[in-house]
Amino acid sequence: MPRIPGFKSETQRERFFEGASLYVRGGPLARTCGARLRTGRTCTQLALAGEARCLRHGGPDAARRFRERQKVGLETESVSPDEWARAEAKRARNALTWAWRKDPRLPGRTIDLGPDEAAFATSAADMGVDVDGLYPAVADWLRWRWRRHQKDRPDAARWARGVQEELPRQQAAADAAVAWVDLGITDRRTKAARAAKAALRAGGVDGARAAVEALRAASGVPVDVNMRKGLDSPAEPLTPLPVRPWTARPGSEGWKRRDADRKKAPKVQPGPPKPIGRPRRVPDTPDELAALGEVLRAVGPQVQAMHEAIPRQEDRLRFLRDLAEYANAPDDAGALRRWLGWVNRFR
Repeated sequence: MPRIPGFKSETQRERFFEGASLYVRGGPLARTCGARLRTGRTCTQLALAGEARCLRHGGPDAARRFRERQKVGLETESVSPDEWARAEAKRARNALTWAWRKDPRLPGRTIDLGPDEAAFATSAADMGVDVDGLYPAVADWLRWRWRRHQKDRPDAARWARGVQEELPRQQAAADAAVAWVDLGITDRRTKAARAAKAALRAGGVDGARAAVEALRAASGVPVDVNMRKGLDSPAEPLTPLPVRPWTARPGSEGWKRRDADRKKAPKVQPGPPKPIGRPRRVPDTPDELAALGEVLRAVGPQVQAMHEAIPRQEDRLRFLRDLAEYANAPDDAGALRRWLGWVNRFR
């Protein structure tokens, strides 16, 4: 009997994969991430080894621990050098992309066209775009667009639309980010940041400069703000930040852990459980029974035969109530569903 590579027999191989199917993604015993998504659902990605979340939702601490495990695996040869190099390149690309959100002027690129760089520059020049005059973040975005629509899957129309319509939007977003950097605003939740944001939306960079000058005149604090400042000379803050010197609380000697534990609020005791199901129905009055009888006499003989075929009196009354609700409100989804249930019952 030929030996299966890695297994002693075909039976062992089948049992191994049968047991492993319980732990893969979608299996009943799979360790899924379970993080709450914006759609209201939960993440179904597999959690990292030794972590409760996946790589996307684990946070920076989990990412650092994952990198340390990969580094140990590289030293023990359980992780190949190519896999380590790909992971490091991906981490560097993510870090650069995140930094470009704050300042698109930072040097770097996430794609290397190699010998196709000259063809990219020529194609962009034919569309009236000077690649050297773009921000590094915008030029990197344009390189990816050119590779997608000119090299991988040539599509001249998509490339032209990207240069003529999407590139101006990317450039405008980069100009806005540069304006925030030149203004020296790092926290966009402050009063000065909200004023500058409204000015940028209304009048662009010139309006933001006017808003900054108005804030400077109102506060009386000399602030040197130059919208065309470079990275080597950052701008001063718009308003002085109130700084309160830190002082240790009496008795704590500067350590919160030495303080006495605070008393926790008592837990709220759960109330009695609610009854399951519909509440008990009040018996019908003689007037209601007479109205149900009128409904039964107004329908055709087929519905009357359905009523006569019901053995129990309680079910007959329920049949008449559902019929009356459907007759009074035929557009009601609940009444229609209950009446169709009776119709399907007697088919």
